[in-house]
Amino acid sequence: MEVMFSTPRKWIRSGCSGALGYVDTQTLAEGTCRYDLNDTDVAWLELINHQFTQMGMVLLDEMTMERVMEEFERRCYDRMSHAMATEEGLGMEYDEDVVCDICRSPDSEENNEMVFCDKCNICVHQACYGILKVPKGSWLCRTCDLGILPKCQLCPKKGGAMKPTRSGTKWVHVSCALWIPEVMNPNL
Repeated sequence: MEVMFSTPRKWIRSGCSGALGYVDTQTLAEGTCRYDLNDTDVAWLELINHQFTQMGMVLLDEMTMERVMEEFERRCYDRMSHAMATEEGLGMEYDEDVVCDICRSPDSEENNEMVFCDKCNICVHQACYGILKVPKGSWLCRTCDLGILPKCQLCPKKGGAMKPTRSGTKWVHVSCALWIPEVMNPNL
């Protein structure tokens, strides 16, 4: 594994602002645009400037476009950070391809909603996993709640919707327990 080292910016300072040839790197860095237009951006800019010319509007230069894109990225980052830090980021998003990890059905119905683990992102029906009431806020599956990644006793696959055996020390996928006829568990 290659380890890269970069000197933190707070260590690169100069206390002498009156010196001949002095350049304030902090001010210079703050004024530098961090977004660089790629070929797709330049092609789009040429198309839009052609349309602006036809409409008699002022053309958009590359520097302005870079600064606008940098501001868009900054605002997007701020909003994403805020959403992840608050409950806004916990809302369930609808995806047509989502299926229950146990029964493999994409359908949900009243009082049998599909619930997502906020750590490992598995999706299960309430009835399939034995969730009596969907909790407000975040929900963690049993393995994530305990902070473990156990091995299934019935198959080699790790992860997925699992429940402990009667001993409480061994784990099985709920789907393995349901679909393997030799397994009998009244709590599933």
